Amino acid sequence: MFASDSDVTAVLTSCGRFDLLRRTLDSFFRHNTYPLRDFFLIEDSAKAGVENCIPESVRGLVRVRLNRPSAGQVAAVDKVYAEVTTPYIFHLEDDWLFYRPGFIEDSKKILQAEPHALLVQLRSYHHDLAYYGVRPLRLGARRVVDGVAFYRLESGWAHSQCFSFNPGLRRRGDYPAGGYTALAGGGTGADAEVAASGHYAARGYFQVALENDAVKHTGFGRHVRHRPTRWKKHRDHVLRLAAAIAMFALGWWMGAGR
Repeated sequence: MFASDSDVTAVLTSCGRFDLLRRTLDSFFRHNTYPLRDFFLIEDSAKAGVENCIPESVRGLVRVRLNRPSAGQVAAVDKVYAEVTTPYIFHLEDDWLFYRPGFIEDSKKILQAEPHALLVQLRSYHHDLAYYGVRPLRLGARRVVDGVAFYRLESGWAHSQCFSFNPGLRRRGDYPAGGYTALAGGGTGADAEVAASGHYAARGYFQVALENDAVKHTGFGRHVRHRPTRWKKHRDHVLRLAAAIAMFALGWWMGAGR
């Protein structure tokens, strides 16, 4: 499962949903067949006990990082990616269930054949992405590389067609120099996905989906919101509202003065 000469590092972001995390880790280590250089698990909830979610067989091999206080998903990703040295990153979140082997091998073949494929989606298009995507995605032409069938995912909206924090293989070299935090402007994970997608689309990148899908979402109705981000959005809304009222009052006062 681990090899010092591997070219893939796994990074998983988690935030307090230990029941979902345990299922994700169990299914990943049960089905993954590609050796990893490292596996980083970063817990953003500041809760104790995340180590107990790791299967005993690999508990001493998974590198745990704790955010205290919570920093949010985007900052957590940037923090751990700074430690990655392998050419490829297999990114995970804490609410996915893997159900077949070979998904990293299949994904790597595609990334090697398609230099502008940013990442490989493992979700089913017909049973998942077509219904639950943030923005509508369409299947492009079917291609086969070394026995692996896949489709380019297309969208009329550039900010949805390239990037996602969903589980999938990606190149370390495609990671933006300033990190996802800079692209998102300090926003949420969803903000980062939108900003990063637009950033990469402008550079000719796209994402693809495996025909033989490998993972399903288990976190419906369990979305985590980062409290400092919620406060910041509320503050910004109040400031914008106050500015609008001030401008209206100033205009009324200048008009009344005439």
